[in-house]
Amino acid sequence: MQDGLKVLKIAGVPLMDYEIFVEGDDVCLTYAMNELQLYLHRAYGFSLAISKKKGERQIRLETGYKGIMDGFQIVCENGVLHFIGERARGTLYAVYHFLEKYVGWRFFAAKMRFHGQESGEYMHAVEKLFPPMQFEIKEGHVEEENPVVLFRDMYGHSCVDENWCTKNRFNGDIWGMRDMPKYLGGSERFASAGGHSFFELLPPDQYFDEHPDWFTFYNGKWQAGEYLQICLTNEEVVQEVAKNAIKKLRENPDALYVSVSQNDGNIFCACEKCKALEKKIGRGNVLMTFVNKVADIVGKEFPDKKIHTYAYESTLQRNLIPVRDNVVIQYCPRYCHGHTINDESCKVNKITYDYLKHFKKICKHVFLYDYRSSLGYAMQPLPDLFRFRENMRVLADCNVKGFYAETSIHCLNTPCFEELRSYVTGKLLWNPYMSEEEFNRHINEFLEGYYGAGWKSVRSYLELWHTETAGIHFDSTSATVTDDNGTPKKTRKGENAVCDFIPEEKRLAVFQKMDALLDEAASLADSAEAKRIDILKTAVLWCRLFHTMEDVMNDGTEEEKKKIIEENRELCSKIRLYCMKYTVFISMNETTKMYKDFTLPPSKWLLGFKGRTDEPSKNFIFEDIILDKYGAETV
Repeated sequence: MQDGLKVLKIAGVPLMDYEIFVEGDDVCLTYAMNELQLYLHRAYGFSLAISKKKGERQIRLETGYKGIMDGFQIVCENGVLHFIGERARGTLYAVYHFLEKYVGWRFFAAKMRFHGQESGEYMHAVEKLFPPMQFEIKEGHVEEENPVVLFRDMYGHSCVDENWCTKNRFNGDIWGMRDMPKYLGGSERFASAGGHSFFELLPPDQYFDEHPDWFTFYNGKWQAGEYLQICLTNEEVVQEVAKNAIKKLRENPDALYVSVSQNDGNIFCACEKCKALEKKIGRGNVLMTFVNKVADIVGKEFPDKKIHTYAYESTLQRNLIPVRDNVVIQYCPRYCHGHTINDESCKVNKITYDYLKHFKKICKHVFLYDYRSSLGYAMQPLPDLFRFRENMRVLADCNVKGFYAETSIHCLNTPCFEELRSYVTGKLLWNPYMSEEEFNRHINEFLEGYYGAGWKSVRSYLELWHTETAGIHFDSTSATVTDDNGTPKKTRKGENAVCDFIPEEKRLAVFQKMDALLDEAASLADSAEAKRIDILKTAVLWCRLFHTMEDVMNDGTEEEKKKIIEENRELCSKIRLYCMKYTVFISMNETTKMYKDFTLPPSKWLLGFKGRTDEPSKNFIFEDIILDKYGAETV
């Protein structure tokens, strides 16, 4: 037994006097039984017996709770403790809830799947015991838990492990990035890709030769190349897409969703019929009209399945028409992460909030696609963690029932608290209405469990990012800083202000304070925790060199140049050591110039998509959102 750990009592009886009962041979309930037994043994040192028949003093794992999907009850009746899930996955969630609340387990982070040039204890899973919140469950106890957000998904290096996702109640699998087996309760799956699916449902290599007019009329001819779409006003296309969507649902009977969504680009069909309809009702409504037609056809055979589509870039429109009850609109906003979504002082977020309120009116099933990291600058921490709670409450109030957070996709590791951000996101998706006190408890417990005795210094480091960047407007994907009107600010070199979160006159002093706080935390850490803190320090080094090295190489003394080149060498070594990527879209390999020439400042490293030259990629800005190019009418 862990030192000083007080054992729970159930109806006045010590937990060790209980046994576990599972009726039937459901693989998920059996797994839940094994998990309960395993973590109780790890905590207390004793194992509960498994009973094959019902009796007294039992913990019974059951299904049949009449609540929301994945919800559960914990009920103490006649000395028997019942874990009753809405389905088996809900019962498994009840077990993890019990282990957290009544035993004290915290499931902070999974084992890192990607190794750098070394491996070690710092890469192991982090699961630790904290003091339980309650030490007794009394006779007559009834406890109910139901999720607010029904579809909960996230992707990034910190949340690809299936077991960790289940322990933290992520149930979605929007891109098929992880295998959620039946013993974990399965996942909410798509029969198709999770988005950008037009060419999956209408493959050009199968259809284009015979039906070129089913695709995109562009630059005077029919085409089906990359970033192009399909013709949304052709009734034959409606029928064929619906037929292929039905085929996918037949082939994937466990799937709930099929995506009928635009490809990842903004070049739409400009045939006479499409142009005329787009001029009349707007591009977004052309898409929603098409999706509604497909949903009507698919719904005849599959009334309980959902047709998913995007409101994305050029199909965002202020006056979108209502969609059928079996349609899911997934809003893909590029909002300002420097302010909460409902902050009226932020012009970009006011528009985002207006869209959310409109979607609530026209769509029964609103999903959100949230860009949670700087895709162009994966080493740049985003100072938005302390806004997560308020943002999630806004989304819940706007009837968002599905959520996918895209963090550092294709990255193996980052120094930007992705483990913490993923952990807190899981808690908020289940209950966005938690108190400020509970929200901070989750953050503090994670920091203590993951970074050790010096966790308060790590918290101060996080808070410093937030206080020193207060009031700025920035887009998470490109890390471009803008003024109040969404126009990119300029640096003194005349370029867009990128990653320019802290005023130049304060920057070096702030970075020095950040380093000192992390050094203080590391001095109290064990070896594994110290490695994790060293990963955080890599972000500070990258940010400092990103903003200063270019000037030193141009105007500094020989001694200053020599020193900063060595610091750049250290940065590159740590990126390799911890298997990081400095931008999401680049393969880190021996041909990258940064590994051959340490005089190359981080501001000049290869950015953007793989295959581009060694020049910074074009940055996204908020201009299109502010101008509202694609929907002139207001909500």
